[in-house]
This record gives sequence, C-alpha cells and structure tokens, in this order.
Amino acid sequence: ETTSREVIYVDSPSKLPAVNNIYELREPIAECHMLLPQAYLGNVITLCVEKRGVQTNMVYHGNQVALTYEIPMAEVVLDFFDRLKSTSRGYASLDYNFKRFQASDMVRVDVLINGDRVDALALI
Repeated sequence: ETTSREVIYVDSPSKLPAVNNIYELREPIAECHMLLPQAYLGNVITLCVEKRGVQTNMVYHGNQVALTYEIPMAEVVLDFFDRLKSTSRGYASLDYNFKRFQASDMVRVDVLINGDRVDALALI
C-alpha cells in the first residue's frame, strides 16, 4: 500500500515503489497442515520456526501428530517441502493454501555491478 492509499500488487522487486512512497508492505501467508510421526515433531517444529512460522494447532492421533502452522508463502515455495521430507525422513505430509496477506517488515535489496543496479538480481 502506498502513502496515497493505493494498493499495488508487486510480482517483481523492480516494480516496488520508492521507499518514501510505501505506507505498508504485506506478504502472502500460507496455512500449512502437516501430518507426521511423533518422533520427528521436534525437528519439524524447529524447521517451521526457522521459516518464520506461527503454530496455530497441534493434535495428537496415536503415534501421529497433526500440526498447523501459518508460514510466509515465500518460505513455503522456496524449499520447505524438501526440508520437511528430509527432516522427517520422508514420513511427513504437507498440504498448504493461501490464508491472507499480512503486514511485514521487508526491504528491497539491490545488487550493483560496477555501480550499476541490476534489476534481475534484486530481491525483496
């Protein structure tokens, strides 16, 4: 959202307005449902916290645990599933969907090569 209260959807760092024109930045949040054996619970919780996740529910079903976390979508699509499978030795399952946009502290990082900004290397 800009200072003039205009909502802009940004799909590339180069489309982000100047810092002094930004009122608030929001990022998409995914609701992630995981089912995993109890033995891997500690490792999976550590992974979710590392990915900026917030636990919303945990239910025990015998030897299995159903976990629900809200995790930024950027963290989920990057490498979350691979790390979840690695952490649980392949026994965890994941189902996720878009939940909402949430205000977040983010900045654009520009990469300069020989003093020239390279938009293709910028990230938020």
